[in-house]
Amino acid sequence: MASPHPTATPVRRKRAVVDASGCGYEARDVWTLSFHSEKRWSDAAVVTYLERALRPGETVIYRAQLTPFIYANGLFAAAFAVPVFVFGMSLPDAASEAPFLMAAAPLFIGVVLLVGAFVARVTTEIAVTDQRIILKRGLVRRDTVEMNVGKVESVDIRQSVLGRIFNFGTVLVRGTGAGLAPLRYVEDPLALRSAITN
Repeated sequence: MASPHPTATPVRRKRAVVDASGCGYEARDVWTLSFHSEKRWSDAAVVTYLERALRPGETVIYRAQLTPFIYANGLFAAAFAVPVFVFGMSLPDAASEAPFLMAAAPLFIGVVLLVGAFVARVTTEIAVTDQRIILKRGLVRRDTVEMNVGKVESVDIRQSVLGRIFNFGTVLVRGTGAGLAPLRYVEDPLALRSAITN
């Protein structure tokens, strides 16, 4: 987590200084300290798309994000490489590289799933404003969907046992004539529903 305390960064600025004759000015490089908040900078980076999508006078009421639980499949697959490696070592006639080759497959699958989950969590933005619901997905291929709050007919939530324990679930937003695609692995789905319906 970024530190909420301001940090100082050296910044080189040009400053006009009177020359020795008193008749002219020269520009000199002057190093100064620029104070900024790391947390504020990181928040601004996250909401870049949302800030550009906001209309004049539109206010953000709630922002949702995907739960860290989306990393579970990748972690499980990567961890499965350990017993596979141990099993390979226990084979009596196995070649020296056999355990590594056997463990490489689940480890590779785990890494791919973890990278995919990380990209999905970082690039997904879900926001509720006083006018619209805004959904943005994707890094290279961007998928954006918007719905006016006044057209929302119902908001349903689906939670498994694990979802109730770790506070995540799927949110289904239905509107007049259409609806948003299911929002899966949403963190604190009840809070999102309250922001949409209230």
